[in-house]
Amino acid sequence: MILISGHWLGADAWQAVAEELENLGHRVMALTLPGLEPNDPRRLY
Repeated sequence: MILISGHWLGADAWQAVAEELENLGHRVMALTLPGLEPNDPRRLY
């Protein structure tokens, strides 16, 4: 299962949801879209 955040959020926004899904047996990958990483110099504020 791939989780993609929007509205200026990164993959860490899915942490609690990802943990619950993994506990249910799902393989989970949470992604941060390019340009939204906190240290990305191209990040838009």
